[in-house]
Amino acid sequence: MMTPTGSGGVVVSAFGPSPFTCPRCDAPSAPSRDVQTCARCGGAFTLHAGAAHDASIVVPPPNALVPIVKVRSAGLATHHFGVIEPLGVAEGELDPIIASVAMDKSGVAWGDVVSIAVWRKPDWVELVVAILLAAPFALGFLVGSFALPVLFVVSVPLTLLTAWMIHRAVKVQRNYARIVGRYRTITIRFDRPGRRRRLFHSELLRRAGLPDAPIP
Repeated sequence: MMTPTGSGGVVVSAFGPSPFTCPRCDAPSAPSRDVQTCARCGGAFTLHAGAAHDASIVVPPPNALVPIVKVRSAGLATHHFGVIEPLGVAEGELDPIIASVAMDKSGVAWGDVVSIAVWRKPDWVELVVAILLAAPFALGFLVGSFALPVLFVVSVPLTLLTAWMIHRAVKVQRNYARIVGRYRTITIRFDRPGRRRRLFHSELLRRAGLPDAPIP
């Protein structure tokens, strides 16, 4: 397949958005190592050019000994996964019953990466659950503990759970990576499980031949 090009010989993806835009509102942007603020929507993001756009970027050779990094995310009725493998990065949908079997999968080879954009946005669903469900239960047990002290034992973990949910929703937020390739574009949410969030981000950049950068 012939690689499509835009003005000035810039490699563009055959599918999906222009590779150098704000991932939030598609306003034109330019790749940079620093965190950017979109002039149109005001959102923060990073935008990196890949090896398919910049010939000076050298993709590390595949190494089967490097661990595969996998993340998951859940929607209202579906579960999705993102995975970093020796040959590229991919995403897909998991079965709706046990969320362990991949139903489909599509990816971008490291050498075909045109650009990588990373951004975050608040997890409003988790925030609403924390405020409307977890917080009232925690408060109820805490108030009840004045009459029945044993309830205090229950209120402590519920209070910590509520605080953690609010922290994840507002501080950690939902983390996304948009990978524009020569032939397809994929978007991966990578903040779950939390212990793999930074590893997924750093490995995504490293294996694409890019220097490490902060999560905006």
